[in-house]
Amino acid sequence: MKIPLLLLALAAGYAVLALSNKQERPLDMLGRLVGGLILIVSFIGLLCVAACSLACHWGRCPISGAVRCSMGAQSPAEPAAEKK
Repeated sequence: MKIPLLLLALAAGYAVLALSNKQERPLDMLGRLVGGLILIVSFIGLLCVAACSLACHWGRCPISGAVRCSMGAQSPAEPAAEKK
């Protein structure tokens, strides 16, 4: 659910940035600032989600430090539960 929201925010930031070029002097600078800030924050968010999923895949969750990943994937360091 995080990735689609971040992609939507990325598109919204680009739309604000594109629309700011059509505005007059005081609004164009404000639009560039807001659009650029939205783009940067959403791009960093996407990078963080990717880094967390890779770290969870490698065996240790960077958020909680636990071997069991909070993102739902089973890490290779965790043994599979034996069926009885």
